[in-house]
Amino acid sequence: MDRISAASDLARDEVDRWLHALSVDGLASLDPGPFGGWSLTDAGRAADDEWLAQELDAPGARTAVLNCYRQFLGLNPELLQVCSDWQMRSFGGSPSLNDHTDPRLRRPGAVAALSPG
Repeated sequence: MDRISAASDLARDEVDRWLHALSVDGLASLDPGPFGGWSLTDAGRAADDEWLAQELDAPGARTAVLNCYRQFLGLNPELLQVCSDWQMRSFGGSPSLNDHTDPRLRRPGAVAALSPG
């Protein structure tokens, strides 16, 4: 709950009230397991879709957001490759996780190269 509080800039007790209210309304559920946490239910995802549509349509922002998304889609394959290249390395043709200890395998300018301007 601390991460939600920090991301939303809401006090922890306020986040707790919101999450429990969403739970009562059937829009969110808490999985108390070792890897658990709060998540949206199917009804919560449907409500979120409606809220997002209202947000996009109210100020007339849908066209601008869709244009930005289309630009992102053009860059996404290259970005995915940069991320994969950064996360993995090859020894004798066999891929393994990159532990980032070999300075020859670091590519700090790779992400900057994706910038369209």
